[in-house]
Amino acid sequence: MSVDCLLWEGGNFTKAGYGRVSIGKGKRVYAHVATYEAQYGPIPDGYEVHHECGNKACVNPHHLELKSKSAHTAHHMIGNGHASAKLTEETATYAMARLLAGEPQQAVAVAFGVSQSNINALWQRKTWKQLWL
Repeated sequence: MSVDCLLWEGGNFTKAGYGRVSIGKGKRVYAHVATYEAQYGPIPDGYEVHHECGNKACVNPHHLELKSKSAHTAHHMIGNGHASAKLTEETATYAMARLLAGEPQQAVAVAFGVSQSNINALWQRKTWKQLWL
């Protein structure tokens, strides 16, 4: 990215690190969502605002893009260098090796600190597809 992140300075953050802002009577929204809507207009149903920079506190409109909910979820599950990815390329490779050796999904999930559904998605090649081509 050619432009630096603009970090939310409103002082109100979620536990996950997203900025929050109050709009109207008691309505609180993510700061990056409010920024996106102020810059580009309403977010269509079925879409979410994604940080291209990977910085949850960033409110630079040039770092924000729309992704369908399913594409946004998939992006975060497969890694793509994003800070909130559940598995890295290395851990996905090791996890798959353990699955191929017959270890139960739940045991692999516990070993890597992720949910069994994340390991199941790996096993079914719904995530980290590029590793199994």
